[in-house]
Amino acid sequence: DKRGEITLDGSIDVVVETPFGFSFELTAVNVSSQLQDAVGNAVAVLDFFVPDTAWIPDPTHPGSGVVHLPFSGVHVRPLNIEGFGHLTASFMENKSTLRLNGTATVTTRSVLGELRIEMPVRDVTACVTPAFRQFTGMEIPSMDMFDGTPGHLELRPVVLTPNPSVLAFSIAPCLRTVIAVDGTDIGSATFCEITVHANATTTVPHVQVDMHASDPKGAVLVQQAIERYANGKDTLLEINGDPTRSPDPAAALIRPALGALRSHALLKGLPKGIISSVALGLVPDPKDLPNVRVPATLFIDNPWHGSLTITYVHAKVFAPDTEGYTLLLGEVPELDLRHDPLLVKGRSIVKQPQSVHKLPVHLLLGNCVSGHLMSCIKDVKDMLLDKSLKVRIECTMRLIVGHGFELELNYNQEGLPISLSLG
Repeated sequence: DKRGEITLDGSIDVVVETPFGFSFELTAVNVSSQLQDAVGNAVAVLDFFVPDTAWIPDPTHPGSGVVHLPFSGVHVRPLNIEGFGHLTASFMENKSTLRLNGTATVTTRSVLGELRIEMPVRDVTACVTPAFRQFTGMEIPSMDMFDGTPGHLELRPVVLTPNPSVLAFSIAPCLRTVIAVDGTDIGSATFCEITVHANATTTVPHVQVDMHASDPKGAVLVQQAIERYANGKDTLLEINGDPTRSPDPAAALIRPALGALRSHALLKGLPKGIISSVALGLVPDPKDLPNVRVPATLFIDNPWHGSLTITYVHAKVFAPDTEGYTLLLGEVPELDLRHDPLLVKGRSIVKQPQSVHKLPVHLLLGNCVSGHLMSCIKDVKDMLLDKSLKVRIECTMRLIVGHGFELELNYNQEGLPISLSLG
C-alpha cells in the first residue's frame, strides 16, 4: 500500500493427516510462522488467525481431511529486506516456492469436546506454479497521444496484462519500467495503483508513457515506432523493470521484483486511417494552366487527445487500376506549411472528422492516355455513380504533437474516399 506495508488476502487449502482414528471437525486455526528462503534463513514473519474454517473430512480415513483457510488483511513483516526481495523477485519466473516454519494452534470439535492443540509447522512448502511468468503476452490494443513537448511524447496506453498464476496483487505506489526496441531505450512507462487479477487478463488503464531518446539511434526508433503504429502495423516493445527510478519509499519491498521484470508488450497498430475523406474542387486554378491543379479539402478523424500541427506535406494519390492502386492520379507538391499549418484539434475539443484548409492537388491526367485510358474511364464512372472514388495515398508529413514534439511521418492509407465538391 502507500505506506509500504504488505498485506495478504486469499485462502490456503491444507491437507491434514492424523493418527487419531476418529472423526473430528477443525473449526479455527491460529498460525505463527516465518517465511524462509531456500537455505532456511527467515526473511519475513507471517501470522494469521482464521476463526471460521471449512473442514472437508476424508470419509475413508477418519481424522484426516482438508481444511480451507480463508484470510484477509494479513500483514507480512519483513525481517531481511534483501532476502525478502529475492523471494518476491522469484514470482516473476515460471514458478516460485514458499517455505514456512513455525507453530499452528488449531481448535477441534469431536466426541472429546472442543480442544485446542498446538502443533509445529516444519518445512511446509507451497509451490506456486505457474507464477507470473513475466506476464508474457502483454498487449497494448489502444494508445492515446496525449501531449508532446520538445523531445518528449506523452502517451496514455491501455495495457492488457495476462497473469497465469493463482496469485493476484494490488500495488499502490508508482512503479517505473523502461521501454526499448531491439535493446535500445526509447522511453519509460509508469504504472500507478495497479491491480492484476489471478488466472485472468487484466486491463490496466492510465499508464503514463514518456517516449524519448537519449541518442540519435533511439530517436530514429521512436519515430519508427510511432510511424508503424499510425500505419496500422504492430510493434513488439521490450518492457524492463527500472527499480532505481521507482523512488517511492513505499515501493522498497517490491523493487527487487520490479528489477526482475523482463517482458514484452505488443503495440497494436492503429485500426483505421486518420484521414476520413477528401473533397476535390471541380474548378482548376487558372493561374496554373495548362497544369490542372484543383483544391482539396481533407477531413481528418483525430483519434487522440493531443492536437496536431502539420508543417509539411508531400503526397501522391493512386487510383484503382487492373493491378490494384497503381495509377498515379495526382500529387500534392512539397508544401512548406510552417507559416500556414494544417491545425488538427484533439478529439475532445471538436467533433470528428474535422476539416483543414485546402491543399493544391496536381492532377496527372496525362497518365490516363498513357496506357490507362480504360481504367480512368472506369474510375470516372465510379465517381459519378458512387459519388466517390476510393484511392490510396502515400504522403510524408512533418508535424508537431501537442506543445512541441516534432515528428516526421511516412503515412499510407488505402481505400480513402475522394468525392467532388462544388466549393
